[in-house]
Amino acid sequence: MEKYRKFADAKYGINPFVPQRSKSPKALKYTFGLILLLVRLPFVIFFLGSLYLYNLIFKKFIVVKSLRNAIEQGLYKLLALTFGLFEFKVLPKYGAKDPSRPRFEPGHVVLTNHTHPLGFLFFSQICSPTYVKLFTKSTGTGAEKEVLLSTLGFSSALKYFFGRGFNFPQDAATNESDSNVKLAELANSTFKNKEGPIVIFFEGATTNGKGVLEMPEALAYDLYEYQKQESRETVVATVIFNENEEASVAHPIVASLSFLMNWSNPAIVRLCPLAKMPVQRKDMPKTIYDIYENILLLPKMALKSEDYQAFLEYWRSTQGKTYIKGSKDL
Repeated sequence: MEKYRKFADAKYGINPFVPQRSKSPKALKYTFGLILLLVRLPFVIFFLGSLYLYNLIFKKFIVVKSLRNAIEQGLYKLLALTFGLFEFKVLPKYGAKDPSRPRFEPGHVVLTNHTHPLGFLFFSQICSPTYVKLFTKSTGTGAEKEVLLSTLGFSSALKYFFGRGFNFPQDAATNESDSNVKLAELANSTFKNKEGPIVIFFEGATTNGKGVLEMPEALAYDLYEYQKQESRETVVATVIFNENEEASVAHPIVASLSFLMNWSNPAIVRLCPLAKMPVQRKDMPKTIYDIYENILLLPKMALKSEDYQAFLEYWRSTQGKTYIKGSKDL
């Protein structure tokens, strides 16, 4: 749409922020959707409540970690099914004994983009991951900044995924905490304690899945140093839903509730291990972007989370004005 073209990527002409609007449902489908919403909503509340109580009380009493993870993953699987997420189609297809198959183990790192607040359910039901929030901190040398990670418990993770504005990287000075640590320190801790892999939503924005935004370079450099030292696996991933609707601009709770009105919400998950490290540290960002472009089929945009923030402000200030329908300008 023409009035949002200034937020499009200069190279590809793609706007990764404008929502993919679906056609208005017919009366019969809308009525069926409302019935589904009313039937499913109590189950969503029940499973979320069960996960909350499990993490708050019962989890600490289960000594066997594999059993703890199995129960948690099972609850997340039931929650995903309630939202109509019957299938996450993983591409490319890996055989069960394929040595190149992505692994999600303690000490491993997953880099992924964010196209919908429910995308985290894919990881939660297969590997009990460690979700983190990004913070940036000035190094005192010009414009350079370092990236710190803060782990999220169950409640804080829900606020993170379903909060307005999603996960804009924040200045560490606004949240000074001993839990804000460098990537290597956190990854070594998860490995030592046999916790799930670290999942990093590196863009700091919710997009429509047409491309990926730039990551903080310091994060890529930290990952390079960690991989060089420990040689543990990094998986580059994307979760794309067939119908993102207005997830990039709508309140995450509204975007999630809309899924309850659809019988099924198919999703495609593309995964690729970072099999070959670049020779030089400065080439690490390009190596990651090459995987996105050539294997995961998402072009790298010359846009950052700051552009998303500016777009959201402009979007909200222009609602109610002429909306040019069609996809040719998106």
